[in-house]
Amino acid sequence: MEYGERWAVIQLSGCSGCPSAVFSSPVLQDLVYSMPVAYFPMVTDSQRVLSADIAVVSGAVCKRAEEELLKRVRESCSKLVALGTCAVYGGVVSREVESAKAVPEVVEVDQVIPGCPPPEKLVGEFLIAEVSGGEFRLPSYNVCKECPRAPLRRKPPIRVRYLEPPEELQAKACFLDHETLCLGPVTRGGCGAVCIELGVPCHGCLGPPAKSYTSQLANFLSILDIQLEKSKLMQFVSRYIRVGVL
Repeated sequence: MEYGERWAVIQLSGCSGCPSAVFSSPVLQDLVYSMPVAYFPMVTDSQRVLSADIAVVSGAVCKRAEEELLKRVRESCSKLVALGTCAVYGGVVSREVESAKAVPEVVEVDQVIPGCPPPEKLVGEFLIAEVSGGEFRLPSYNVCKECPRAPLRRKPPIRVRYLEPPEELQAKACFLDHETLCLGPVTRGGCGAVCIELGVPCHGCLGPPAKSYTSQLANFLSILDIQLEKSKLMQFVSRYIRVGVL
């Protein structure tokens, strides 16, 4: 059997949710013989990072040793992928560790796959593209396109009083119609709106559908009549991405 490129999956500071998303992907089970693993603590016994063609890095950079490791990996691999919101944007780790950095702040990356954890669908599409030589692209639409709830009916200014849905929320109504903040309009789709399906408004873990996130977020907030404490609002909108627009 002819083997493909060698892979390394590396975890920096953070939980194990993102590596688990790769390990548990049904696509990985089908492709395992096409992608020999040089380093992946969840599935191999190797205690040190070996040379690899593709390095998938999750977690934020919080320690000097992690920064040095990341730079060595970047030098030794052909392609580096930032996996998960902590790696791509800083994520929840950057809220707990002030000095935390996202992977692209330290080294150049070739691909990002955001999410907390990344959606199974996106992980699978990425793996297939890498093994087959195809092209992987993140969705450019927002979460609202996938949302199972009814489209927003209210006209600006839209009053927002809650971060959690009120008990009287209608099952099929838009969260914003019930004065509950939801970042679906300014968050990349591709997750299947699973949080919304479970009754939780979007917190933005997949990041923005375009690079101009600061202006997008500012424009979105400008049409809202926000009746929340500024500190609580900022905690909500910057849970996964550090922003400074308010």
